[in-house]
Amino acid sequence: MWFTHYSQLNLLKGASESEAATTLTAQDLVNVANAVWDEVLDDGVEAREMMKVISSVLVGKVSGLPNGPQFLSIGGTKVRVSADTDKFGNRTRVTFDYT
Repeated sequence: MWFTHYSQLNLLKGASESEAATTLTAQDLVNVANAVWDEVLDDGVEAREMMKVISSVLVGKVSGLPNGPQFLSIGGTKVRVSADTDKFGNRTRVTFDYT
């Protein structure tokens, strides 16, 4: 979908970079940014949703290791990722909260 928005930019219509930069409005920039973050990356999950999960696993608090890890949002208020593991530590079920 983002190509629909991005193709509206003058840069892709053949204008030079300097011409395109002077014709973009603030709303154009918002539209491009939203189109990129709304891109579906995998299994119906948008980029902005995936970033919430990735950031909680990388920098959020974690509890329940090793048997049932739970990764909290950066603010620590929501469980973004929870999993069940077998006796070898392999994940047997993973649940995500993209909201």
